[in-house]
Amino acid sequence: MDSVLENIVFEDFGADPEFRDEMQMLAEKEGVEVVHRLLAEKDPVAAEKIHPNNVRRVIRALEVCRLTGKTFTQVNLESRREPMYNSLILGIDSEREVLYERINRRVDKMLEDGLLREVEQLREMGIGRDTTAMQAIGYKELLDFLEDKVDFETAVENIKMESRRYAKRQLTWFRRNEKICWVKNVTGADFENIFDVCDRFLMS
Repeated sequence: MDSVLENIVFEDFGADPEFRDEMQMLAEKEGVEVVHRLLAEKDPVAAEKIHPNNVRRVIRALEVCRLTGKTFTQVNLESRREPMYNSLILGIDSEREVLYERINRRVDKMLEDGLLREVEQLREMGIGRDTTAMQAIGYKELLDFLEDKVDFETAVENIKMESRRYAKRQLTWFRRNEKICWVKNVTGADFENIFDVCDRFLMS
């Protein structure tokens, strides 16, 4: 969304596979917080924006710093050009209880539609826990169940809990964008009328 609306041009700085492997091993041996602190030392602004658990992005930020001699934040600022569009961004601000209930129902529906079998099939194909796919919410929790680390009910509750936490982090991230016009108090009762609300924004 940012790259389109803000006309961001991403330059190819290349890669440093050895550095990535070194940082990944450090995260696995000493914890993600250690790698995140390295980023905080080089680029406090980027460290504030990137969650420690987003290890791949933390490592990429460090890698860009290493390759360019600039902070990740500075590189991002220099990538922005004059916007091509006069845009309006609307954010739907549901009540927290409504949002969490929808997340819980969505997890139940994913399980009904065969998420467990999908994880089983990936495991049978030899796709391990250390792959990007298996780190996704829903996959790693069901892997815990398949590896007899937790029972099924606990695995499902963990999926819901991690999904709610992720949604909370998403909201925090979006709220930093001062260009978003928030439509507040959208509950299940008036959600169907959201397009009318959007029309009013567009006409104002």
